[in-house]
Amino acid sequence: MTGEYSHYIRFPGGSKNKVSDEVNYGIMDKLRPLVEDLGFEYYDWHVATGDSSEFATKEHILSSVERGLINDYDELIILMHDLHPITVDVIDDLVKLCKEHGYRFDKITDETIPFHAVGVS
Repeated sequence: MTGEYSHYIRFPGGSKNKVSDEVNYGIMDKLRPLVEDLGFEYYDWHVATGDSSEFATKEHILSSVERGLINDYDELIILMHDLHPITVDVIDDLVKLCKEHGYRFDKITDETIPFHAVGVS
């Protein structure tokens, strides 16, 4: 629709998640190389905001991100969703919080080093 071809994806639940394994054991081990062979790059996240919960509050989201900032990552990918208005409501405060910790915001490009989760979500 936009005339642009995106070759970046995020697996629902992350590239290593327990839910997929409960439904189809080992499926993520098969999907990760498959999407790469098809020319896609996948990204996981360093910090989840918890914004997809219908009970998420602005304070909860900011607290979740702040706990993640303690790790002082060189680069940081934050998982957010567009399911609830709270996500939009918290953006300004979240950007301010991250900038206070020395982070800047940018888009993912071919030069972005992919982050692949080590554990399971």
